[in-house]
Amino acid sequence: MNRVVLAAVATATVLGTAGGVGYALSSGSAEPTSGDPAGDGLFYFLHGTIHDDATELDVPGVDADQVVEVRREGEGYLVVSYAADGDTLRGTYVATDGSTRDTGPVREPPVRTSSPDGAHAIVQEGGCLSGGPAGARERWWRECGTGPASSSPYAPDGSLLLTAEVVDDGPAAPGLLLRDPATGAVRGRLDPAGSQRLHAEWAGADAVDVVTGTDTSTTVVLSRCELAGQRCTPVLEAEGNLVPGVRS
Repeated sequence: MNRVVLAAVATATVLGTAGGVGYALSSGSAEPTSGDPAGDGLFYFLHGTIHDDATELDVPGVDADQVVEVRREGEGYLVVSYAADGDTLRGTYVATDGSTRDTGPVREPPVRTSSPDGAHAIVQEGGCLSGGPAGARERWWRECGTGPASSSPYAPDGSLLLTAEVVDDGPAAPGLLLRDPATGAVRGRLDPAGSQRLHAEWAGADAVDVVTGTDTSTTVVLSRCELAGQRCTPVLEAEGNLVPGVRS
C-alpha cells in the first residue's frame, strides 16, 4: 500500500513511515503554542477525540493510533482507521450528538482526483504525477518523483495543487510544493519545522496545516502554513497520532 495520505503501522514511541507518511505511537497531552495564524480554526484528531474549533467529540471503539483520516461529512464526521488486520481500512461515522456507527470498509482513493470546480484533474501513476485541464488530456503536464500531499490536494477554490516528494520507503521531507493545476509550474513552497512530514491538509483557501516530527522525539508538531509569505507557525505540540482534518 503506497498512499501519500495514509500512515503506516509502527511500534510504540517510534515514528513509522510508508508512502512518505507516518505517525508517532505514544500518549500524552496536547500543548497549544503561541501564534495567531491565518486560516480556519484548528480541526484535528488526537487521543481518540475530534477537535473542530470549539467542538470536541470522542470516538469510542476506534484505536486512536490507527486513525489516518478525519473529514467533515454531512452533519458529522467520518473517521477512517486501520482495522485489526492492519491492512483493511474502515470508516466510523460520528454524529454531532456523539453517537457513532460503523460505515464498513473504506476503498482506496481513486487514481484520478478532480479539483473542487471540476476544471482540473490529476492522476498518480507509480512515482509520476500527471495533471491539467479535465477535458484536455493531451495538454496535461507530467512530473516524476512527486505526488499529491494530502487526501484533498486541491485548494478549496481549485487555484493551487498541494504536492510533495514521493517516498517509497523511509521518512518524507517536510517541504511542500504549491503547483499551478493547469501547468504543474511551482508557485510556492512551504517548509514547516521538523525532519519528517506526517500529514498535510488545507486549512482554508490561504493556509495549510502540516504535522511534522523527528527521529529523536515522540512529540509531533502541528503547524499552520500561510500562503502569504509562505510562513509556517507551530500551533500545537503533542505526543500521539495527530491527524489534521479534511474540510472539503
